Amino acid sequence: MDLNLLLFIISIALSAITIGIAVYALRSMMTINKLRAQMGPEHQPENLEDILSAVVGKIKNLEGLQEQTGTDLNETSHQTGLSVKKVGLVKFNSFTDEGGNLSFSLALLDSQNDGVVMTSLHGRQQNRIYAKAVKGSVGEVPLNDEEQQAVMLAVTEHKNQTPNQNNSN
Repeated sequence: MDLNLLLFIISIALSAITIGIAVYALRSMMTINKLRAQMGPEHQPENLEDILSAVVGKIKNLEGLQEQTGTDLNETSHQTGLSVKKVGLVKFNSFTDEGGNLSFSLALLDSQNDGVVMTSLHGRQQNRIYAKAVKGSVGEVPLNDEEQQAVMLAVTEHKNQTPNQNNSN
């Protein structure tokens, strides 16, 4: 084989290797430029180490935010458990000499069946309103029949509801 031909083949092989390295370097630079663009205009890192450092910093920041979000969610869940979730309304006629069911007992309970039952007794000359505390579906003072009905209505209607239904009382 001729020496010139051998040198020509070696130079072509070296040229191909050089072109391959240049293509690899170009692709790496394009990847780094994409990462720089994703970092945002306020922080343009100069090299891959800066990019990785910035990414790690953002990940740590997100982990802190995730932890705070979990804490906030737990607190919100606890608070919503204490809100009124069950309502029972019973209307009745408190005095036999008047027409219509203008008196009522209204039970407002949370998820633990704690809350209050309010009763309004409507009369011709006056209206009286009473409130009694309820703990675990039981009045802390004795409840009258209508108040007990309102509490039981709140508890039982809530059990029969699907999550997408609204209580129309």
